[in-house]
Amino acid sequence: DAVNYLTTLPDLGRFLTCAHAALDPGGYLAFDVNTIRKLSEGWDDFMIVAADDADRFLVYRSYWDESTANSPLQVTGFERRADGAWERFDEEHIEHGFAIRDIEQALDVAGFDDVRVLRWGEGGAGSVESGSEADFRVLFVARRPETRSNEL
Repeated sequence: DAVNYLTTLPDLGRFLTCAHAALDPGGYLAFDVNTIRKLSEGWDDFMIVAADDADRFLVYRSYWDESTANSPLQVTGFERRADGAWERFDEEHIEHGFAIRDIEQALDVAGFDDVRVLRWGEGGAGSVESGSEADFRVLFVARRPETRSNEL
């Protein structure tokens, strides 16, 4: 879900343009994203103890911000230092929920073709099905054409 860390459409467009330039003609780009549904339903008002042992304690908390389509994940952790004392740290990771159609359009603008959107992580082994906004995660696969129309 690294693409979800790009929090604006212009950032997404720059990433796709750079990826297109880095690929050989005929090469493929594949990446997965958490869908708006997952971020808004699965991560809204969510908290979990991610680690709890003798030397560390981690809590993850997240919520959905409808106004920005962002899902901030706050990580609070404690690690035991060599002297036995606990040291606290706090991090925030923000994932953005992009609409599938916006990603498809950005791929088109960047010059990709043969774009496929597939369900990711929800089917059985060997399952390949079309993905949609109803899924929690989707996989994009797109091809850099052998030549672009303006390169002919």
